[in-house]
Amino acid sequence: KKPIEEARKLMGKAPISVKWVDVNKGDDENPNYRSRLVAREIGFKAMAVFFAAMPPYSALKCIFALAMTASWRDLRGNYYSVKEQLLILFVDVKRAHFRSPATRELYVELPEEAGAPPGFVGRLLQSMYGMRDAAYNWECEVLRALLILEFTQGVSNPCPYFHTKRQLRVEIHGDDFVVLGLRAELVWLDASLKEYWDTKSEIFGPPGETQCVHQARILGRLVTWKRSGIELEADPRLAELVVKSLGVLNANGKVTTPIVKEKAKSTISEATTDAPEDDSDVDVDEEEATLYRSNAMRINFLGQDRPELQFACRELAKGMKTPKQRHMGMLKRVARFLR
Repeated sequence: KKPIEEARKLMGKAPISVKWVDVNKGDDENPNYRSRLVAREIGFKAMAVFFAAMPPYSALKCIFALAMTASWRDLRGNYYSVKEQLLILFVDVKRAHFRSPATRELYVELPEEAGAPPGFVGRLLQSMYGMRDAAYNWECEVLRALLILEFTQGVSNPCPYFHTKRQLRVEIHGDDFVVLGLRAELVWLDASLKEYWDTKSEIFGPPGETQCVHQARILGRLVTWKRSGIELEADPRLAELVVKSLGVLNANGKVTTPIVKEKAKSTISEATTDAPEDDSDVDVDEEEATLYRSNAMRINFLGQDRPELQFACRELAKGMKTPKQRHMGMLKRVARFLR
């Protein structure tokens, strides 16, 4: 702890404010609330050094495809044949950003729960959610741990890793690990990661395989391993959240398509949107703009697994900068379609 004036001199600015964020990771029937203290480092000039990579969606699909493949050749022409059942390990690192050391001298305000005397702030020794470099610091922490475990990092993207000796393929998305390999090797990696961080894990496998789950939620998606293969679908809770937040759960009328293409800017009908024609080009207020952007991005995420939403995603993206009433009408129509 340091007096706030001393911290201000060391940072050259006021200490960073914090707030509590409560999120329901479950749903209304099965709530799973998480409360997290986050920093609010805003108004900070973007710097490339704080960039943290994310894997492409195709990396996750590749893991699932290889899990269903009996044999293949690598880029060097080497032939591989699977003699035992490949399984998938899902690992979620709890409070991941707090596990990586802070790389800057930063001070944050302390909540009442900390019991600090008035006029004192705290120096960050570990990274904190809400800091601009938190994701980058976590990426460095993951790299350090996996290099010790003799993994090789991807070349085109830093998020995939490969263990040559144990034939483990890892795809990392933030604090979520998706690993393909034999059961014995997955158990080894799971135990090894627990030596570094506090994790929650489960093994995902086909029907008939014991000591594993056959359905799981990962990265906002519901995956099910059936005898015919692995089925991947968008988590229905996202659609429910869009419908509920836009207040169309009990709305009258049903639509069979998510959107109808506008014929002309001056002729917008209710068949195209849910907005009245006379105020279609009026900007929405700030509160509605925030609601629009958050739900448009949720629908954009759903569109990766639902092709019927992809055209609607493109149209909704046009209103991200300055949402207007007609854009809000489009959004509500999509929500009615998802209902």
